[in-house]
Amino acid sequence: MIKTLKLIPFNQKQKNIDGLHTSVTFIEDYVFLSYILSGNLNLLKDISNNNFNEKSIKNNRKDELWKHTCFEFFLLNEDKSYTEINISQNAYNIYAFDDYRQGMKQKNNYYLKKLQILKSKWQLKLDAIIRLDKKLFDNIKAINISSILEFKNKEKQFWALKHKKNQPDFHDFELFLTL
Repeated sequence: MIKTLKLIPFNQKQKNIDGLHTSVTFIEDYVFLSYILSGNLNLLKDISNNNFNEKSIKNNRKDELWKHTCFEFFLLNEDKSYTEINISQNAYNIYAFDDYRQGMKQKNNYYLKKLQILKSKWQLKLDAIIRLDKKLFDNIKAINISSILEFKNKEKQFWALKHKKNQPDFHDFELFLTL
């Protein structure tokens, strides 16, 4: 399955970024994610070209990546448990939740296999390959894709498939895309 999706900013008045598109592909035990960002990217904080293979990034897990520029992907299961994948400039982490923001545990058997970031003044492309578990894919009910962009002036933009509340909540199941 391949899904190509357009993300929207939480605050429509936010400027600097013209668009953020994603694609998701599931093949066997892997998910392939691509994010394409366009706009004045020189205003983004701490993003540059990178190319990591499994060996160089596998053990580079960090918590709280969402406090800065972070690309996120969620997989919701039929029983409302879900997996969250966070990817940043040079680190990542993968968590499992029992239910909405409950029972968070790091998933050490899931890992980032490859991360490539290509950036110019006006466009950024992030490609990631994540090794998960085939059993996980059999129970997926919905997905959510999001991003937090941090600018040099400390402002942040929150991008997702949908928004509904007075603040962004990427974990809200009602905002997930049903498969």
